[in-house]
Formats: sequence, structure tokens, C-alpha cells
Amino acid sequence: MAGWSWLHAIETAWDWAADAINYEIVPRLQSDPLVLCCLCITTVLLIVIAYMRAAAADAKSLYLLDFAVFQPDDDIYRTTNEQLLNLALELFHYPAESMKFMRRICDGTGLGPSTHIPRSLRDFDCTIKTAREEAELVIFGAIDTLLEKTGIDPKAISGVVTNCSLFCPTPSFSAMIVNRYGMSKDVRSFSLGGMGCSASIIGVDLIKSMMRDTPGLILLVSTENMTQNFYRGEERSMLMQNVLFRMGCSAVLFYNSPSYNVKRSGKGAKTIYAKYKLRGLVRTHHGGNDDSYRCVYQSADQKGNIGVIINKSVPRCAGKALNDNMKIVFKRFMPITEICRFLWYQMLKSFRSAERKGADSFLPNVGRTFNHLCFHTGGRGVLDEMERLLHLNEQQMAASRATLYRYGNTSSSSVWYELAYHECQSGVKPGHKVWQIAFGSGFKCNSAVWEATDAYHMTIPTTFDKTNPDFSWELAKKTPHVLSEYEKARDYDAECAINAQNDDDMDYKHFCNRFRNRLENDFGAKGCDVKEVLSRTCNEIAG
Repeated sequence: MAGWSWLHAIETAWDWAADAINYEIVPRLQSDPLVLCCLCITTVLLIVIAYMRAAAADAKSLYLLDFAVFQPDDDIYRTTNEQLLNLALELFHYPAESMKFMRRICDGTGLGPSTHIPRSLRDFDCTIKTAREEAELVIFGAIDTLLEKTGIDPKAISGVVTNCSLFCPTPSFSAMIVNRYGMSKDVRSFSLGGMGCSASIIGVDLIKSMMRDTPGLILLVSTENMTQNFYRGEERSMLMQNVLFRMGCSAVLFYNSPSYNVKRSGKGAKTIYAKYKLRGLVRTHHGGNDDSYRCVYQSADQKGNIGVIINKSVPRCAGKALNDNMKIVFKRFMPITEICRFLWYQMLKSFRSAERKGADSFLPNVGRTFNHLCFHTGGRGVLDEMERLLHLNEQQMAASRATLYRYGNTSSSSVWYELAYHECQSGVKPGHKVWQIAFGSGFKCNSAVWEATDAYHMTIPTTFDKTNPDFSWELAKKTPHVLSEYEKARDYDAECAINAQNDDDMDYKHFCNRFRNRLENDFGAKGCDVKEVLSRTCNEIAG
């Protein structure tokens, strides 16, 4: 009865308001033109103000025009895990225990048979010259693909941001790009180093700030270099990088407007429509904690070999950083359905008994919040943990697993390979939200949320795999890449012993040559038998 009385009161109030508007307010406005004119002017002013505020907010927005990822030539750079292990054994002469460790890691990384390494590792020619050649190959390859696709003149680009964590030569990569493409003298360039696998999203944050000051076309290039960062020592925590990382690069073009007009000589202007609009970017940094700061740490082992230590504490540190990052992301982007679920959860939680206070905390449905997910391809174990923590299904993880299988861990560029997979296989549509999330040394967890623009259907998807355009995780998982029976049964103890003996023989031969040259220079003893001289000297010492 009480419910009926409330409904009756609301119905009565509605009828009274309708009568007041129809029979009192509207007739007065019609009989008084001055009041009606003021009302119209006020309405127009409110509309203009709202439009100007929307335009001002849109001017500060960051749009992703287009992007490309480096597509290596399979005939030249394709490398299986067996071939990588064979290079480590035959050229780098790792000891047996190190070979066994890398073999065990290779068997569970999630990498497929068609990942890529630079020629410098195959040729055992790891110098700064070949490291530059690798950088030029992947960087120029990605940029050339992007410029050819968009038709944009490099001289129209007003800013360049590059990131490469472990190889930072002088001149920088950004200067190398400006020189190669003859960009204008007032181009702004930045090179980020040492920022780890999440550096590409940090680059987006930098570009967002740059765009506020001087809008224009800004290029972001993300890569990593393998040539000078193939660890030569025996520390297991440093050997991980040899097995997981592969060659790759991405080039992304940003603008401050949802479209860009390309001027073409002898032809009409061509309009490029942006693919995505940046909806939010969240950066989490746990460097204040020593455990997080040192869990991924570049150092030298006892023999002076430089490598990156990847500690066992990485999953724990990554979990803490991810948790803090997710809290902010979900607060900003939870849809109304998930907010209602959260309120319902909180209400039920308040009625729980004391025994159930330790229950799991609320976790939003990621699939209802974001349409496409791009998680950094740190390895199969990392992706398995992400799937478990976020309660994801196989389809939601397909882009990350397919990228790891096809290209390996390409460091900061991996999230762009995954976005290319979504464009080719997952059917990105206008209004869809994309969540990119990456981890990096420091320890950092950075994420970016993109929304496909209304004009997305007028853009061209970025190629994920030019060799096999139909590549998908559904096909890849049917043929999981595991080490061959020959490789699993290979006797590393015997082969490494032979390599060690050969190395000793080679060192002895070099010593004899240097000793003979010294005898000839100091004593004029040409053509002497070094072994005989050494034997005679040893006998005299013993006597």
C-alpha cells in the first residue's frame, strides 16, 4: 500500500508540472517577446560555449594516424630454437651447463619456429658497426613501410621520439632518422634509453606533452638491439635474455587531429583518417623499492661479461605494479554494468560474516571494459600469469600468444605487433577500446587505452605477417613448436668438451705465434721451434 501511495504522489506531481508548463509558462513566453528573445539568446550561447569547450578538449587529444611493424625476410633472418642453440654451441662455445639451461628454457618459452635474429649473430661479428647495421635495418624498414602506406613526406614530420633500452650510440637513433630522411631543421627529437620493455608507452606520454606545446606530426620508433646484447657468460639469470629476445621494431605516427591532408605533387590532396584516439595513459613506477628496482638489472658477471639479470622476483614485482596500475585504469574506464556489479559486491561484502573477510577482492570483467588486449610478450609464463590473474579466456589472449609465437619478445615494440594482429584477425570496429599494457625495468608497469575512431573503417589494417597473411593463433596452436628429439637428446657434455679442447689448442697456437715473433724481434732467432725452446726452458727450470 505504501508503494502505491508513492507512485500516486509521483504521478500527481508529473501531471501538475505538465499543466504548469502547457498552460502557464508557455503562454507567458508567447505573450512576452523580450523574455522569449532572451531565452533564445541564452540557449545559443550555451550551445556555443559547449561547442568551444568540446573543441578545446579535442585540440588537446592525441590521435594515432597509422603504424607499421618491421617484417623481416624469412629467407635471411628466420631462426628456430634449434638453430639458436646450435649457434650458441658452435660459435659462442658456451659450456655444457649453460647449454642445458638454455635448452630447458627454449622448450617452454612459447616461441615458434619462425622468429628472427640479426646476421651479426650468425656471422659471429658482434661489433658496434654491425649493431648499427641491425638498428638501421629494423628502424628504416618499419619507417619506410609506414611512409609508403600513408604517402606522408618525411619533411612534414615535426617531431621524432625513439626508444631503445640497451644500445644508445652517438649520434642517437633519432638523429639517425632525421639524417636518413632529410627532415627539417626545426624538428624536435628525443631518444629514450634504459627504460625497458614498457618504453614505447612512455614515448606516447612524451608525445602527448609535446603535442600540447606545438601540434603536428610526431613519429614514435620503438626497438631493441640484439647484436651487442647477446650475453657471453655463464650466469643463468643473464642467459634468459639470449633465449627470449628477438629482432623487431615499430613505427607509429601521431597527430593532434582526427584527420590529416597529404599534399601530393600533381595530384589532389589525400585525406588520412586517424585509427585511434588516446583515451587514457597510466604509468606506475615502483623504483622506490629496492627489490623492484633490482629485479631486472644490467650488470657484469665475475668475468666481466655484460648482461641483464632477470631475477626470480620479477613475477612478484610485476604483480604488484600491475595491481596498482589496474586500479587506476578500471576506475577510469569501468562501464556502468561493471560499476553496478561493484556496488552489488560491496553491498554483499558488508553483510558477510567475519569468517569470510579474507575473500578475494572485486575484479571487473576485463572483456566488458576493453574489446582488445595487448599484453607485453615477456614469455609464456608471463602470459599464463596474466590470463590467470585477470580471468581471461583463450580468445582474449590470442594476440599476445600469437605475437610471442611468431616474433618472440621484441621488447617495447611487442604491443604494436599485437595491435596489428587485432586489426588483421580480431575485427577492430569504431568505438572499440584497446588496452595496451607493458612491463619494464625500474620496475614499471605502463598502460594506454585507445578508442577506435568513427572513421576507422576508412583506414587500412596494419600487416601482421606479410609472409602468411592468414596466420592466426588458432592455426599456430595446432602445431606447437617444441625442440626436436635430436636436440633434446644431444650430448652437450661431449660436444662442449671438444669445443673447450679446440679453444685451448687455438689459444696455445696464438701464444706460440706471439712468442715466436717476440724471439725474432728481440733475439733475431728466425725460424726457431717454439716447442723446443719451451721444452728446453722447462727442463732447465726443473733441473
